[in-house]
Amino acid sequence: MGKESIKDKVKWFLTEMVTDDSDDSEAEVADEQENQQLTHEKEERRKVLEQDWGYRMVKWIATAMDKWAIDPIVGFLAPGFGDIFTSVMTVPFIYVALCKVKSIPLTLAIIHNTLMDVLLGIIPLLGDVFDFFNRSYKQNYAMIVGFVEGDKRITRMVNGKTVQFLILIVMICFIIYCLVGWIITAWQYVLSLFA
Repeated sequence: MGKESIKDKVKWFLTEMVTDDSDDSEAEVADEQENQQLTHEKEERRKVLEQDWGYRMVKWIATAMDKWAIDPIVGFLAPGFGDIFTSVMTVPFIYVALCKVKSIPLTLAIIHNTLMDVLLGIIPLLGDVFDFFNRSYKQNYAMIVGFVEGDKRITRMVNGKTVQFLILIVMICFIIYCLVGWIITAWQYVLSLFA
Protein backbone atom coordinates (compact mmCIF):
# COMPACT_ATOMS: atom_id res chain seq x y z
CA MET A 1 0.00 0.00 0.00
CA GLY A 2 2.87 2.35 0.76
CA LYS A 3 4.31 1.86 -2.75
CA GLU A 4 0.95 2.42 -4.43
CA SER A 5 0.33 5.54 -2.47
CA ILE A 6 3.72 6.98 -3.49
CA LYS A 7 3.05 5.92 -7.11
CA ASP A 8 -0.38 7.53 -6.96
CA LYS A 9 1.06 10.72 -5.53
CA VAL A 10 3.76 10.87 -8.23
CA LYS A 11 1.16 10.19 -10.92
CA TRP A 12 -1.15 12.82 -9.45
CA PHE A 13 1.73 15.32 -9.24
CA LEU A 14 2.74 14.73 -12.87
CA THR A 15 -0.87 15.02 -14.01
CA GLU A 16 -1.23 18.30 -12.13
CA MET A 17 1.99 19.65 -13.62
CA VAL A 18 0.80 18.91 -17.15
CA THR A 19 -2.66 20.34 -16.39
CA ASP A 20 -1.15 23.45 -14.77
CA ASP A 21 1.10 24.01 -17.79
CA SER A 22 -1.82 23.74 -20.18
CA ASP A 23 -3.91 26.01 -17.95
CA ASP A 24 -1.08 28.56 -17.91
CA SER A 25 -0.68 28.44 -21.69
CA GLU A 26 -4.48 28.68 -22.14
CA ALA A 27 -4.52 31.68 -19.77
CA GLU A 28 -1.66 33.28 -21.67
CA VAL A 29 -3.46 32.75 -24.98
CA ALA A 30 -6.67 34.20 -23.50
CA ASP A 31 -4.76 37.20 -22.11
CA GLU A 32 -3.08 37.77 -25.47
CA GLN A 33 -6.43 37.58 -27.29
CA GLU A 34 -7.97 40.01 -24.78
CA ASN A 35 -5.05 42.43 -25.22
CA GLN A 36 -5.38 42.22 -29.00
CA GLN A 37 -9.13 42.84 -28.74
CA LEU A 38 -8.57 45.88 -26.48
CA THR A 39 -5.88 47.22 -28.80
CA HIS A 40 -8.20 46.75 -31.78
CA GLU A 41 -11.08 48.50 -29.95
CA LYS A 42 -8.82 51.44 -28.98
CA GLU A 43 -7.58 51.71 -32.56
CA GLU A 44 -11.14 51.68 -33.92
CA ARG A 45 -12.26 54.27 -31.37
CA ARG A 46 -9.30 56.48 -32.23
CA LYS A 47 -10.00 56.19 -35.98
CA VAL A 48 -13.67 57.09 -35.51
CA LEU A 49 -12.77 60.03 -33.28
CA GLU A 50 -10.11 61.29 -35.70
CA GLN A 51 -12.81 61.54 -38.39
CA ASP A 52 -14.96 63.76 -36.13
CA TRP A 53 -14.90 67.48 -36.99
CA GLY A 54 -14.65 68.41 -33.30
CA TYR A 55 -11.55 66.30 -32.75
CA ARG A 56 -9.89 67.70 -35.88
CA MET A 57 -10.77 71.22 -34.74
CA VAL A 58 -9.27 70.56 -31.29
CA LYS A 59 -6.06 69.35 -32.89
CA TRP A 60 -5.89 72.43 -35.14
CA ILE A 61 -6.68 74.85 -32.28
CA ALA A 62 -4.01 73.29 -30.05
CA THR A 63 -1.46 73.72 -32.83
CA ALA A 64 -2.48 77.29 -33.69
CA MET A 65 -2.87 78.62 -30.17
CA ASP A 66 0.25 77.10 -28.61
CA LYS A 67 2.72 76.15 -31.35
CA TRP A 68 2.17 79.32 -33.37
CA ALA A 69 1.74 81.41 -30.17
CA ILE A 70 -1.64 82.85 -31.20
CA ASP A 71 -2.83 82.79 -27.56
CA PRO A 72 -0.22 85.21 -26.17
CA ILE A 73 -0.19 87.39 -29.29
CA VAL A 74 -3.97 87.95 -29.24
CA GLY A 75 -3.86 88.50 -25.47
CA PHE A 76 -1.15 91.12 -25.87
CA LEU A 77 -2.67 92.94 -28.86
CA ALA A 78 -6.23 93.01 -27.49
CA PRO A 79 -6.12 93.03 -23.66
CA GLY A 80 -9.34 91.70 -22.17
CA PHE A 81 -10.89 90.82 -25.53
CA GLY A 82 -7.97 88.51 -26.31
CA ASP A 83 -8.53 86.59 -23.07
CA ILE A 84 -12.23 86.20 -23.88
CA PHE A 85 -11.43 85.08 -27.44
CA THR A 86 -8.86 82.52 -26.34
CA SER A 87 -11.26 81.18 -23.68
CA VAL A 88 -13.98 80.69 -26.29
CA MET A 89 -11.48 78.66 -28.31
CA THR A 90 -11.63 75.94 -25.63
CA VAL A 91 -15.32 75.20 -26.28
CA PRO A 92 -14.45 72.48 -28.85
CA PHE A 93 -12.17 70.83 -26.24
CA ILE A 94 -15.06 70.73 -23.77
CA TYR A 95 -17.39 69.40 -26.50
CA VAL A 96 -15.01 66.57 -27.43
CA ALA A 97 -14.33 65.64 -23.79
CA LEU A 98 -17.99 65.65 -22.79
CA CYS A 99 -19.81 64.47 -25.93
CA LYS A 100 -17.28 62.32 -27.79
CA VAL A 101 -14.97 60.90 -25.12
CA LYS A 102 -17.88 61.03 -22.64
CA SER A 103 -15.79 61.72 -19.56
CA ILE A 104 -16.89 64.17 -16.89
CA PRO A 105 -13.51 64.05 -15.09
CA LEU A 106 -11.74 64.87 -18.37
CA THR A 107 -14.18 67.72 -19.01
CA LEU A 108 -13.54 69.13 -15.53
CA ALA A 109 -9.77 68.87 -16.06
CA ILE A 110 -10.06 70.83 -19.33
CA ILE A 111 -12.26 73.49 -17.71
CA HIS A 112 -9.74 73.73 -14.84
CA ASN A 113 -6.83 74.19 -17.27
CA THR A 114 -8.78 76.83 -19.19
CA LEU A 115 -9.71 78.78 -16.08
CA MET A 116 -6.12 78.69 -14.82
CA ASP A 117 -5.03 80.08 -18.19
CA VAL A 118 -7.66 82.83 -17.93
CA LEU A 119 -6.80 83.60 -14.31
CA LEU A 120 -3.11 84.02 -15.01
CA GLY A 121 -3.64 85.58 -18.45
CA ILE A 122 -5.95 88.30 -17.12
CA ILE A 123 -3.13 89.96 -15.15
CA PRO A 124 -1.90 92.86 -17.31
CA LEU A 125 1.51 92.27 -18.96
CA LEU A 126 2.45 89.39 -16.62
CA GLY A 127 -0.43 87.38 -18.06
CA ASP A 128 0.91 87.86 -21.57
CA VAL A 129 4.34 86.62 -20.49
CA PHE A 130 2.69 83.64 -18.77
CA ASP A 131 0.75 82.81 -21.95
CA PHE A 132 4.04 82.42 -23.86
CA PHE A 133 5.16 79.68 -21.46
CA ASN A 134 1.90 77.98 -20.50
CA ARG A 135 0.66 75.60 -23.17
CA SER A 136 -2.88 74.94 -21.90
CA TYR A 137 -4.25 73.97 -25.33
CA LYS A 138 -1.48 71.45 -25.82
CA GLN A 139 -2.13 70.06 -22.32
CA ASN A 140 -5.86 69.78 -23.02
CA TYR A 141 -5.21 68.05 -26.34
CA ALA A 142 -2.76 65.64 -24.67
CA MET A 143 -5.38 64.74 -22.04
CA ILE A 144 -7.98 64.03 -24.75
CA VAL A 145 -5.55 61.89 -26.75
CA GLY A 146 -4.50 60.10 -23.54
CA PHE A 147 -8.10 59.21 -22.77
CA VAL A 148 -8.79 58.05 -26.33
CA GLU A 149 -5.67 55.89 -26.45
CA GLY A 150 -6.18 54.55 -22.93
CA ASP A 151 -3.02 56.08 -21.42
CA LYS A 152 -3.27 54.79 -17.84
CA ARG A 153 -1.09 57.56 -16.40
CA ILE A 154 -3.25 60.36 -17.81
CA THR A 155 -6.52 58.56 -17.06
CA ARG A 156 -5.47 57.85 -13.47
CA MET A 157 -4.28 61.43 -12.93
CA VAL A 158 -7.47 63.00 -14.29
CA ASN A 159 -9.85 60.56 -12.60
CA GLY A 160 -7.98 60.84 -9.30
CA LYS A 161 -8.29 64.63 -9.20
CA THR A 162 -11.96 65.02 -10.18
CA VAL A 163 -13.13 66.43 -6.84
CA GLN A 164 -10.03 68.63 -6.62
CA PHE A 165 -10.73 70.01 -10.12
CA LEU A 166 -14.33 70.75 -9.19
CA ILE A 167 -13.34 72.65 -6.02
CA LEU A 168 -10.60 74.55 -7.87
CA ILE A 169 -12.99 75.50 -10.67
CA VAL A 170 -15.33 77.15 -8.16
CA MET A 171 -12.43 78.92 -6.43
CA ILE A 172 -10.88 80.11 -9.70
CA CYS A 173 -14.24 81.44 -10.93
CA PHE A 174 -14.55 83.47 -7.73
CA ILE A 175 -10.98 84.80 -8.04
CA ILE A 176 -11.55 85.73 -11.71
CA TYR A 177 -14.76 87.52 -10.74
CA CYS A 178 -12.88 89.50 -8.06
CA LEU A 179 -9.96 90.30 -10.40
CA VAL A 180 -12.25 91.50 -13.17
CA GLY A 181 -14.06 93.73 -10.68
CA TRP A 182 -10.75 95.11 -9.43
CA ILE A 183 -9.45 95.71 -12.98
CA ILE A 184 -12.66 97.50 -13.99
CA THR A 185 -12.52 99.68 -10.87
CA ALA A 186 -8.84 100.50 -11.46
CA TRP A 187 -9.50 101.29 -15.14
CA GLN A 188 -12.42 103.57 -14.23
CA TYR A 189 -10.23 105.38 -11.71
CA VAL A 190 -7.48 105.91 -14.29
CA LEU A 191 -10.01 107.20 -16.82
CA SER A 192 -11.52 109.58 -14.22
CA LEU A 193 -8.09 111.17 -13.78
CA PHE A 194 -8.21 112.33 -17.40
CA ALA A 195 -11.84 113.46 -17.40
